[in-house]
This record gives sequence, structure tokens and C-alpha cells, in this order.
Amino acid sequence: MRLGTRIALVLTSAALLWGCAQQDQKVTSNQRKRPQTAQQRQIHAQLAAATAELDASRKELAASITEMARTRQALEGSIRRLAQNDVRREMLDKALASAKADLAAGRKTDAEVKAQLAEHIKRMARATARQETLDKTVRQSVVRASQPQANPAQVRALAQRVATLRQRVTTLMTELASSQTTARVSQQPARKGV
Repeated sequence: MRLGTRIALVLTSAALLWGCAQQDQKVTSNQRKRPQTAQQRQIHAQLAAATAELDASRKELAASITEMARTRQALEGSIRRLAQNDVRREMLDKALASAKADLAAGRKTDAEVKAQLAEHIKRMARATARQETLDKTVRQSVVRASQPQANPAQVRALAQRVATLRQRVTTLMTELASSQTTARVSQQPARKGV
């Protein structure tokens, strides 16, 4: 997934989560104590169930976004360290070639070149050990990235689920408000002389 698409997905999901928080406040304010009709009690029950499911879904969405970002960062970090180690090995190879050229040209003695070669061998051994460790880390990161707990498709599906549940909660809140208005009108006494 391209970086721009990832950013758009995260921003959309964040907007959904913020909207859910605002909706929770509205649900709470609409649940003030009033005599309720059977229809209102039924709507309240449906609203409570939808709100609970919405809360669980948005928490799962937030966790999925975090997991996806963590997996991507781990893979990118492993690849970056592997590239840095490759650069170190190239520099050591160049140093070895330079030492051999100095020996051939008589710029350094045999003892100096041998000492330089010994140091080179030690550094190469450390670089090789790092390379093996990094290779293993990269392989593990690639496996995690190919089988993540959350992938972009799952995050999109969760975001759609949250949006659907938000719409469901909004619809139920509208039904509840309409029911309360109807109940208030029906409870008003008829005006005299009409």
C-alpha cells in the first residue's frame, strides 16, 4: 500500500473514532430519566446494543491500525540495518584491496599489511555475524509483514463496519427523539374551547 493511501486510511479511521466519541456524548445526553413507552424502551435496548458493538469495533480498529504501523516499522528498520551492514562490508573490502595495492607498490611493509589484514579479518567476522543476525531478523519481519494480525484490507473492513454502526446509532437516536416528541405531544392536555 502506498504511503499516501496509508495516511488517508489512518486519517479516515481517526475521524471515525472521533465521531464515535461525539456520538457517545449524544447517546448519554439522550438517556436522561423520563417515563418511557414500550417503544422507547425497545429503541433504548437496541441503541445500547449498537453502541456497545460500535465501541468494540472502534477499539479493534484502533488496535489494528497500531499493529499494522508497528509491523511496517519493524520491517523497514530491519531492511535499513541490513543495508548499513552491506555498506560496512564494502568499505572493509576496499580497505583490503588498498592494503594489497600498498604492499605491491612497496608503500607498506609485509608486517604492516599482515597487521592490517588481521584487523580486516576480525572486522569481517563481526560483519558476517551481524549479517547473519540481520538476515534472520529480516526474514522474521517479512513473515510477520506477510501474515500480520492486521492488514490494510482488514482495517478498511473495520472502518466500514464502524461507519455502518455509527449510521445505525444515528438512526436509532433519531427514532428515539421522534418517539419522545410524539409522547410529549400526546401527553399534552387538549386546549379548552377548541
